Amino acid sequence: MPKQAGNSIATAFDLGTVDASIKISEDTISNTDSLGYYKFKIAENSKLNIKLSGLSQNVDLFWLNADGSQVVAQSAVGGNVDENIIQNWDKLQDRN
Repeated sequence: MPKQAGNSIATAFDLGTVDASIKISEDTISNTDSLGYYKFKIAENSKLNIKLSGLSQNVDLFWLNADGSQVVAQSAVGGNVDENIIQNWDKLQDRN
């Protein structure tokens, strides 16, 4: 499957407004292509659950603010264990 995520904040793959659930069945991260960016909006009073699973090597998960200057939440478990971020959000926000 071709890579879906962008390699920078400017080229982040836009998921649009997430109001239910979105599942990306497969994407790739490798030693030569180690970053993947997605951007989305979430509705007011939402519970955000981001999960990376089925990992073959260590991958860390970061939720950044819209301009990428601040980490809102992160998961850095280590090894090929699933990474997960669960966060309640009380107003419409852009997040990368």
